[in-house]
Amino acid sequence: MNEYFLIPVNPVLPMLLLCGLTAAAADSLSLEECLRLARENNPRGFLAANAVQAAELARQELRAQSLPQVKFKGTAEYAPTIGSFGYDPIATNGGQLGAQLAADQTLYDGGQRRFRARMAELDMTRSQYERRLAELDLRLEVTQAFTDVLRLQADLALKQLNQIRLRDYLGLVQRMHTGGQVGFTDVLKTRIQVSEAESGVRQTEADLQAAKLTLAELLGATLDGNLQVKGSLDSVESPAPLDTAGNADWEIARLGMRSADLDLQAARSEWKPTVALAADAGLLTSVDNLKLPSANRGNMLGASVGLHVDLPVFGWGLRRIHLRQRQLAADSLAWQWLSQRRNLLMEHRKTWLQWDAAKEHRDALRANLSAAADNFSLTKSKYAGGQGLASEVLDAEKLWVDTQASLIQAQADLRILGAKLKRLEAH
Repeated sequence: MNEYFLIPVNPVLPMLLLCGLTAAAADSLSLEECLRLARENNPRGFLAANAVQAAELARQELRAQSLPQVKFKGTAEYAPTIGSFGYDPIATNGGQLGAQLAADQTLYDGGQRRFRARMAELDMTRSQYERRLAELDLRLEVTQAFTDVLRLQADLALKQLNQIRLRDYLGLVQRMHTGGQVGFTDVLKTRIQVSEAESGVRQTEADLQAAKLTLAELLGATLDGNLQVKGSLDSVESPAPLDTAGNADWEIARLGMRSADLDLQAARSEWKPTVALAADAGLLTSVDNLKLPSANRGNMLGASVGLHVDLPVFGWGLRRIHLRQRQLAADSLAWQWLSQRRNLLMEHRKTWLQWDAAKEHRDALRANLSAAADNFSLTKSKYAGGQGLASEVLDAEKLWVDTQASLIQAQADLRILGAKLKRLEAH
């Protein structure tokens, strides 16, 4: 019986078992495979791609609208005059019949068309950056969900090992109680610890299934809860210093400011005259002309050209209102950009500090793990020799398990914080 208690405890063995259980499934998905599936199946990628296409189509639409618009015009009007009833025949000519091809071309619009074209270019660029941001956000969420599943898999394996160890220990305490070596209180304390371990396993299993469903949703996979992941929870890359060149968040903010500036320039030009050229060719005649003998009828086939000028004169202060609205929008976006810039630098600094602290915490837990395992082994040996209490053994076992669980959590925190730092760079 004493030999059972003196079996040495290898602190590395449980962690090796955890890693083996985590990557046991042959059809498990790695992080890169999860990211690929998310890119291929998650609706966000399709929405972002559609936004880029919509921006490109809007730009093509503006280019097409800048060209002369040719259309067919058909006219069929009849204005009868019966006695004293009817419109003035001089004004109506009895009605009109026509079939014409007409073309309109704006020659000058105060620069509004140029402003719209530049806005379309900015929208196109912004949609491309937003698509990149959507990919980065999805990558961060998949990494977080993947790490959460990986952590819970390791945590479940740890708790299952703990449950087996406590059940074995309960059997031993019961045999010692039967032999009169320990009191029944030791049995009760151990039973309570075993019950808590069983509850912990069930709760972790439920949490793991929920985390798998979250990951499956991001991947666009079937929500059946059978998703398995593989990888090393401790594989963490050291983050690089913040490189703001080409940061997508900043570029989008800058594009917003440029768009607001274009809106302001367009508002200043909206009271300039608009000059348009109109031309048509085809058949146009009146009903009265058709009533005449063919030899006396006027010409029907012909063409015309005209120049139209529109010049706003008075708008009840609309120009001043529009200018003030656009100026306020431009000022607001400039302040938002400054605020976003400060927030990015501050968030990166905070996350970096958290990453450093998590790294130190992980290293400390690694050093403590061996001590906790040795403490458990020595406490069991002491109890086997009749010099300790069952509660001391249970406390030592709990300390060992808690240290392993804290190490798993610290490794997961490092992975997630590293992914957040990468997302803040937005490249």
